[in-house]
Amino acid sequence: MKKILLLSFIGIVLAFIGCKDDKGNEINPLPILALLGNSTLTVTATYNGTPKADEDGVSDGTGKIYVYLYSSLGTSARTGVLYEGFTESATIGGVEETITLTGLRDGEYYMLVFYDYKGGDNPANKTDRYILYNNTPYAGAASKITVSGSAAISDISFDDTYQLDGSGALFVPDPATYSLTVHATYNGTPASGGTGRIHAYLYNTLGTGTRTPSAPVYSGSTAAAVSVGVEDTVTIASIVPDDYYLVVFYDYAGGANADSEGDRYVIYNSTAYTGNASTVSITDNMDITGVAFNDDYTLQPGSLYMTPSATYTLTVNATYTGTGYDTGSGKILVHLYNALGSTPDSPAPLQSGWLKILLYQTLSPEIIMLWCIMTMPARSTRQTGMIAMCYTIPRD
Repeated sequence: MKKILLLSFIGIVLAFIGCKDDKGNEINPLPILALLGNSTLTVTATYNGTPKADEDGVSDGTGKIYVYLYSSLGTSARTGVLYEGFTESATIGGVEETITLTGLRDGEYYMLVFYDYKGGDNPANKTDRYILYNNTPYAGAASKITVSGSAAISDISFDDTYQLDGSGALFVPDPATYSLTVHATYNGTPASGGTGRIHAYLYNTLGTGTRTPSAPVYSGSTAAAVSVGVEDTVTIASIVPDDYYLVVFYDYAGGANADSEGDRYVIYNSTAYTGNASTVSITDNMDITGVAFNDDYTLQPGSLYMTPSATYTLTVNATYTGTGYDTGSGKILVHLYNALGSTPDSPAPLQSGWLKILLYQTLSPEIIMLWCIMTMPARSTRQTGMIAMCYTIPRD
């Protein structure tokens, strides 16, 4: 049906070509053609699950990988599909395939990738294997991709874990959700053109900017403009449990989106750089306190994050003089943090590395000299870090 409507629309547009208005001027059809869209999306995806077995009513699908784009997600894969694309033939498990969608209008879209495992009157059917961008089965946790010109999404990988259900090809229902409250203080220059509000964005993965390649999964802002140097709160509700990256920014400059060039920002935990970011694990209602930032970090043209000017090497020399290992792996692990939490994984470390054995002391098998080297981005301002080490060294 969509193809018929599209062809009819094209026919109407072509009918205008060469036509003239009542003043004898030719009518320009390009503004109408622009509504069709001329952008392209290339998706590379690998299906690693069970291949179809051509059993009628069970595994009699085409074996192709499909890509659907939506402006919004409901409970069914069939509802609200704007664009679709698929492989030319059945895919072989474990082989990366390329799907290209053309004629797209620039914008932000939710993306579904699925394997046509079961046949039916629609490509999307019960037991078809799927994944939503960015690597989630839940509609409530899906990220939007940004399409502008020639866009590409790579390294999509999925298997049998998540399957569409019911006669309506339904997504896996969202689990119980929680809220996150961010307590933040902006200490920089007051807004110049922006709203002066503090915003908080949550992402499954971080790209090069606030909307590149994807928009945030969840977002929230203060109720009004904040006062410089005064703490305010941003609450984001209905968050599906998962690990997320948190970006907090101050709407300094204004623009088409709240996040624009010149806006002041900070990535959790106290960094400007994606390579140093820590994730926030949402497993219950949660508060993050003490988020403070100023003019040091600003979004670049295209709402891109700042990038480090250089990287440096940290060498750690350590001597362990305690009891030998019991059931551990026999290694020392070094974690580097912006700030220490209550456990080694909360917040997640910025960098980690195993210490390697450099020298065995001859007098005692429990005393071993070790070293570790980690590479990390330079910072625009001087900052301290913290190191934590865990011992699991075997004795000879």
